[in-house]
Amino acid sequence: MRQAIIALVICVGCPIWMIASMLLQAVGVSAASLTGLIHDQSHEPVQRAYVLLAPKSGHEKSLCATTGEDGSFTFLGLSPGGYSIRVEADGFIGSKGRLVQLAVGEDLHLPSPILLGIEGHAGCWYDPVAPPYEVKRGASREVEVLGQIIPPAKEHTTVSASVMAADFDVSRSTPTDSKGRFHLVLPAAGIVQLRILRLGRTELRSMLVPTEHGDRVVFSPIRVPKPKRGPWPVICY
Repeated sequence: MRQAIIALVICVGCPIWMIASMLLQAVGVSAASLTGLIHDQSHEPVQRAYVLLAPKSGHEKSLCATTGEDGSFTFLGLSPGGYSIRVEADGFIGSKGRLVQLAVGEDLHLPSPILLGIEGHAGCWYDPVAPPYEVKRGASREVEVLGQIIPPAKEHTTVSASVMAADFDVSRSTPTDSKGRFHLVLPAAGIVQLRILRLGRTELRSMLVPTEHGDRVVFSPIRVPKPKRGPWPVICY
């Protein structure tokens, strides 16, 4: 208690949220927690969904949790305040915009599951005998995404990478070079997904990749079928 008071005296001029957090620690007040369930439209649990939680104060970084076999997720050690929730999962339409308010020491369980709709299509195009991607940790704030389309196409091919956070989306696009290679730099971390577009008519998508600041995501060679008349086939993973 005495050490906490000394810290408060030293922290003159600190943000109010920081002082409040120190006061709570000084009197031994426990942090808040948030739990919930992610289901599909048939009310079946969705496994390996990414739940993104962003504090509305903007003073703390966003958090990410992955659902288990029963579709449940848990966030512990949360500061009191408002949060926005976003959910993304492979093969499902994401959900965002849900807001929750946590009181000091509150253990909040969402009263009803967050429901996700099934996408019309999902795709993967990496070599099945190789890992789909490799993540290398770095020290910068940006996220790099690299890979190669095989075989290289004569048709104009565009690769787009989107990073999804709890409260924002950022996308970057680039054409592939003569060898089908691409290199994209994203200004923030979050859940990353690649999209490939050829001749403005067909789109294939990668699986979702959770990233942190400084990550370098290297995709295995991406095998894309040759263009045909009509819609392209869906390659499922």
